[in-house]
Amino acid sequence: MLQNGAETYFVRNTRESGYADFALVRQADSDGSDIRAALSSLPHFLPDTPFAFLTRHGIGCGSGAYVTVEDGYETVRFSRVPVWNPQVCDSTLLLMFDMMALSSAPQAVFVCGDIDVARIRERSGVLSMMASSLGKKEKTPGVEWVEHDSIRFASLDAHTENAAAVKLIYSTGRTSPENMNTILPLVTGMYAEELGNIIASRLGTSFRLAGIPVTGIGHSYKDSSQDAENERFSLSMVVPADRLEESLKLAGSILASLDRNGATQEELMAARNRMVSSRLDVPAGMTNSQYLDKCLKSYKFGASIASRAVENAIVARRGILAENELGLFNDFASAILDPGKNLVLRVDAPPQLADSARMVASFQSGWANDVKFDFPAGDIQSEDPPVKVRLSAGTTEPTTAGTMWTFSNGIKVIFKNTDTPGEFRYAFLVNGGLPSIPGIATGESAFAEDMFGLCGVERTSAAEFRNGLALRGISMKASVSMSALCLSGSAPSDRLSDVFDAVRKLASGAAIDKEDYGYYLQSQQLERDARALYPRNVNAVADSILSPGYAYPEWKGSVCPGDDFSDRMAEFFRKSLSRMNDGVVVLSGDFQPDALKKMLPGLVGGLKTAKGMAVRQKVSYPMISGRSTRAMSASLGLVGGKELGVNLCLSMRESYDNAKIMAFRIAARILEERLAGVLAGCGYCLDFSSREDNYPRSSFTIYADCRPCRPSCLPSGIEVRDQLSVMSAMRELLDNIGSATISGDEMKACKAWLKSSLAEDGHDVMLKRIEARYCEGKDLVSGTGKIIDGLTEKDVREMLEHLVSGAGVEYIIL
Repeated sequence: MLQNGAETYFVRNTRESGYADFALVRQADSDGSDIRAALSSLPHFLPDTPFAFLTRHGIGCGSGAYVTVEDGYETVRFSRVPVWNPQVCDSTLLLMFDMMALSSAPQAVFVCGDIDVARIRERSGVLSMMASSLGKKEKTPGVEWVEHDSIRFASLDAHTENAAAVKLIYSTGRTSPENMNTILPLVTGMYAEELGNIIASRLGTSFRLAGIPVTGIGHSYKDSSQDAENERFSLSMVVPADRLEESLKLAGSILASLDRNGATQEELMAARNRMVSSRLDVPAGMTNSQYLDKCLKSYKFGASIASRAVENAIVARRGILAENELGLFNDFASAILDPGKNLVLRVDAPPQLADSARMVASFQSGWANDVKFDFPAGDIQSEDPPVKVRLSAGTTEPTTAGTMWTFSNGIKVIFKNTDTPGEFRYAFLVNGGLPSIPGIATGESAFAEDMFGLCGVERTSAAEFRNGLALRGISMKASVSMSALCLSGSAPSDRLSDVFDAVRKLASGAAIDKEDYGYYLQSQQLERDARALYPRNVNAVADSILSPGYAYPEWKGSVCPGDDFSDRMAEFFRKSLSRMNDGVVVLSGDFQPDALKKMLPGLVGGLKTAKGMAVRQKVSYPMISGRSTRAMSASLGLVGGKELGVNLCLSMRESYDNAKIMAFRIAARILEERLAGVLAGCGYCLDFSSREDNYPRSSFTIYADCRPCRPSCLPSGIEVRDQLSVMSAMRELLDNIGSATISGDEMKACKAWLKSSLAEDGHDVMLKRIEARYCEGKDLVSGTGKIIDGLTEKDVREMLEHLVSGAGVEYIIL
């Protein structure tokens, strides 16, 4: 705590070298207008203004607002401050303490990022002397719990004739302040996630058996650290509008069964394993913004500031057995689920269908049904006896700095030792991607990965196969790129042989049931009908304009896969996994290398191999030249901000090598900062992303999606400009970006940022590098540090010039 009573949260995070997020929070004693005014004028910044200082250094609106007033607090937040520049760092800190001096209300200052904590603390101590003594923080804000005995109904016009969105929201009281910084919220969150997994599984199974298409099944839980409202557990799905009442009744019967009879031990174990796997799939490292969010929750609501890695360790290693936990979990589920108590039923449907009395009656009538559920789980162990092979060679693997073992059947295994006690990650990577799918038609590529979820094996259905994996704690997903098929996931360390067995069974007998596929096609039609309910995917639209006629899009469009697509995909999975010598197996975990070497000959010997290798096919497609501009109206029902904005896509042809990739990443970073500053001056926030592609065409692409901020969140005097003037401001920046000044200090900072981002890359990025090396023949690792050090301002400017002079799409939604 500082001398004037301000609380401090300073976190060092080297993941984003040279950058930090800053925030000032005070208990609300106004509407935030004094802070907004201060951003427009402060004595210490004259003749400049704080806002001009922020935009000049690319410090944009971040999440869409500089200033917010909610949950009893006023918050001012500055994202991605370039603290590599000491003057910018000190000036931002000065700005926050100037604003602190505006009020004597309780306040806290936050800085999370690549900072010298001692230096920031020392500077803050000096600056706090300018501010008067602050009041003592009052009790944690939060609404008083009021129980509702009957169901409440809400409805909106869905502006679509064929689809209806259903959402069930159960409310519970807030966690007491004294329990916020304990393990209780984490345990509650785990149970809520497990409950959502079980309900989602039952909904999918029951709707499939009833022949009712369904899509968008989801669940969420908002605890007491999210806001000052009650805690909420929500379920959502999209169903056919003409079967809405039938769907509500079925949903009611599913929840009633879980409320009355509870989950089975197998269901809970599978849900628990899926929850653990989903947490492992998220990198343990956190961004500056994520650290700041944690600190804000701690100050506002008393939440724990334990890191994601600590939380994941607690979740993964909790000692209670599933059979002992079942009663506790079922009590938790029964306390939430009810036909009406503390429940809001929201239905977004055509107006003629959303009759509140009928909808509520349909849902509650389902509670009279006593539906029984089982949990069919198949045996994933292969019946074929493995053939033990010989380890031929072992060497250091350059992409991962791990070990590569080559076996006598030609299969290569890469092992990377990681600090993940009791768990490991895996990948089976095989050459031959989307163009290798038999008879693939234009647009079918977007459905390829879905087909793996429909795969059964031999006499085991898809549901039984997935449940069998989940019961053993194994997650498994398929990704199909232009170059390769990759099966990847995570599993407990003692389940290594089960993972290999599952892959063997898929290679021998992957099959997709015709009825399951027919139901999938119906659900996909419903998904297309439901698109009017959600903002459009502007990046997908930009891609389709950029490369008209491209046969392998990532995004689902209006094309429907063929009737035999499921058979062709099952054949693709079988054939690909039957030539594992044309790829590589990747394992990362805490295995002892000597013990693993003894196990692998028997496991690798069971994998299938073939003489033929995948042949890369030549893929050609047109790409527009110059820049194309499109203007569209916002979809009905989404007017008011969800779609409004300006979207820019720029793409260039360039050789795909490490030097070009590193130069492009720095160029994209600089462009992002420049755009953020320009857009902030227009009252807009920026969502920026980029991608690099090698095959079928070497190209580099950026996407800039720009959305208007709420006027009440901007500095005084700054107005939200119309989309056409925003596009004009962006064009002016792009026209001059090639001649923009890039100082030596900025270049040095960008190189440091790039090196730190590469060092923090997780398992998925490692797999992409392995795919590039062993499937595309590209080394994206060797000499990277020297390549980055050798980049010059000229290299980056040339990359920016090529980018803005290449192909582009301006997509404006009015």
